[in-house]
Amino acid sequence: MDNVVVFKVHDVFRIFTLSNFLRCFKTAVFQIV
Repeated sequence: MDNVVVFKVHDVFRIFTLSNFLRCFKTAVFQIV
């Protein structure tokens, strides 16, 4: 049970980091262009 909770939190954190990375990447691309 505890392992499942940790896994879900990690999954949410990974998705949040990915969206953050994409936003920064888009901003960098727009600055270059």
